[in-house]
Amino acid sequence: MKKIIYFLIVLAIASLIIISVFYYKIQSPLFTEDSPVFLKSEGNPQTVFQKLKSENRISSEIVPIYLAKLKKLKKLKKGYYFFKKGTSCNTFINTLRSGRQTPIKVTFNNTRTIEDFAGKIARQIDPDSLTLLHFLQNDSVAKSYGFDKANFIGMFLPNTYEMYYTTTPQTFTKRMHKEYERFWNSKRKEKANQLGYTPQQISSLAAIVDEETNKNDEKACIAGVYLNRLKREIPLQADPTLKFAVGDFSLKRILNV
Repeated sequence: MKKIIYFLIVLAIASLIIISVFYYKIQSPLFTEDSPVFLKSEGNPQTVFQKLKSENRISSEIVPIYLAKLKKLKKLKKGYYFFKKGTSCNTFINTLRSGRQTPIKVTFNNTRTIEDFAGKIARQIDPDSLTLLHFLQNDSVAKSYGFDKANFIGMFLPNTYEMYYTTTPQTFTKRMHKEYERFWNSKRKEKANQLGYTPQQISSLAAIVDEETNKNDEKACIAGVYLNRLKREIPLQADPTLKFAVGDFSLKRILNV
């Protein structure tokens, strides 16, 4: 009887030690450096953990593999995740399990056509360029936001935005419309109205100026010249308008013939 009691005591102590060590391991720092984890498709946890270990970004792959099994994490959700140096294994697994992504920065400027725009954006978020282009070229989509196919590109204001890698075409467009509405507040709309133009027309003029020069200190002057011509009903005679009409933005020199 004493042997059984002794055995149970030893077993209980051993169990407590194992549990304590495991708890210590999952709460201890796992990442040895700031690490982006970019999953372009659903991945196998073990494969990803082994890759991180081979790159010396985590101290061990054994603990996260075991903890992932314990928490029934069988597949990793695609997306962009960022883990700071010292992030624990428990935080790491919980983040991947919930699919709680880190926002990425999406930047675009000098967008000439909707095709060009779709290509630029598709290089930064999950949807491919054809999927994004097909959605943006849908007339009903442009109309739902108060635009038509010709001026829809003007809704997408050049800037840097934070969003998730897995953002869908629908979510992306809705976000861009929200940014457009935020920019074109009542004060700016009133200024445009005083000049005799709509926000869409101002956006078109801005695109012409942007194509004319990449020097920010010159843009106000060029815009003033074009506004003056429009007031006096003089043709703009702007190279960008001809490039757009021809569909060849690589033209360097345009001559009157």
